[in-house]
Amino acid sequence: MQPGYNSRIADSLASRLEHIVRRLSPKHLTIGIILLVLGVFALQISPWFAWLTIGTGLLLLTWHTRMQGTYRGLLYFIALLPVLHWFNSTNEVLFHEDAVTGMVLSRDSAAPLELAYGLIFALVAIGGLIFVIRHRPHGHGIRAAAGGLGNRQNTQPRWSNVPARTFADVGGLDDQKRRISAVVQNRLFPERFKQHGVVQNGVLLYGPRGTGKTFLAEATAGQFKINYWYAKPTSLVESRIGNSEANIRETFARAYAHRPVLFFLDEIDSIGTQRQQLGRNDDVGGGARLYNSVVTELMQCVDQYRGAAGFILMAATNFYEGLDEALVRDMRFDEKIRVDLPDEAARAQILAAQLSKRLWAPFPVEPFAGRTPGWSAAKLTGLVNKAGSIAALENRRMEQRDLQRAFDESGGADRPLIKPVDWCDLALPAPVELDLRNLIRLMDAREAEKLKVPVPAGLLLVGPAGTGKTSVAHLIATQTRRSFYSISPA
Repeated sequence: MQPGYNSRIADSLASRLEHIVRRLSPKHLTIGIILLVLGVFALQISPWFAWLTIGTGLLLLTWHTRMQGTYRGLLYFIALLPVLHWFNSTNEVLFHEDAVTGMVLSRDSAAPLELAYGLIFALVAIGGLIFVIRHRPHGHGIRAAAGGLGNRQNTQPRWSNVPARTFADVGGLDDQKRRISAVVQNRLFPERFKQHGVVQNGVLLYGPRGTGKTFLAEATAGQFKINYWYAKPTSLVESRIGNSEANIRETFARAYAHRPVLFFLDEIDSIGTQRQQLGRNDDVGGGARLYNSVVTELMQCVDQYRGAAGFILMAATNFYEGLDEALVRDMRFDEKIRVDLPDEAARAQILAAQLSKRLWAPFPVEPFAGRTPGWSAAKLTGLVNKAGSIAALENRRMEQRDLQRAFDESGGADRPLIKPVDWCDLALPAPVELDLRNLIRLMDAREAEKLKVPVPAGLLLVGPAGTGKTSVAHLIATQTRRSFYSISPA
């Protein structure tokens, strides 16, 4: 049955009043008591002011969240009595009292202004009654509407975790930001998309490790000023049967209770990989069936919450191919976004974004972006952190030489050499040693930029077996602070 026209008007009026009063001080109970005491003492000074104060105090008491709607309505009627007395007193002063003699004039005829005055009072009184009866507490916790967590949630304070990071702190990734923003706006402002029947949710970030997937998720929450709920799937898994599924349901419900929220599942592949196809006697121990039920529970929670307004689901993985196809299909994760290693322009933006948050003397970052091909966002952030540490030890601003020193010291750190090789460790012909020294000098990006030549990208060593070609490769890696990877064709 559809609600009647009058009911819709009442609901609309109540919601508007509730929105206004929600901004009142949470100490309204204390303020109401203070106004009551003030009104009692004011009776000896100004009766009309005293009745107004007492009525206002009683009205504030009706918004006490522990009262049921019926009792709040009864107290509201009691509060109207002193307010009505004040209204009558004010009405006589405005419309029925001679300004010179102070005598009360005839009440037989009512001026139009007086009728409007009374009508406004009646409308305000009725609107207040509707609001008081329908009012629900907002400052003492929120009940999880889906999946409920019990009454203890209502006694907990409101949780808030809005990150300070925004899209401005993320270098590059303009297309990824645009696609993520479209999904977030669909869930934050569903009324805009309702007439088109569009419901979008679920953003899966995948790509190599260290490319900034978690950072991007946190920046998304900060960009839209919503709560950020980080969930690590490995903490949801337990050995007892049924506990893992219960933990997944509870985590989703707790995040839902604090909307608007961005719910981020990091390393989703730890609980969302491909389910096993089992026959009659394929799983004697039951471990495979237990894992399959965990994946199924995760999919059911995604289905349950993806349509909720203010709930944005995001996940990240380094192993996209290993995820269950049913988990990552459309209508569960509507956007699958690859976050790859940044190119030179994106690296410059990442360095600039990281340096802008530090105490630094501005300098061009493009040369460093050109010298760091293949570097991830995490590695670039580590480079800036190391430069900042160098400047902090000397109690000064970060300068270009600090970033250069950090860059020089970071070479080859991902895979150190087993045995460093120096020039004195090898006996090389003079022409060969001269060529190698020139090659190593050009492998310094600063030197290559001065000479306006590209940095050498390859070297072929030719000679009989046992002549020290591998030792020369060790020498080059040592002198240029490069990592050394030995690959055997066999």
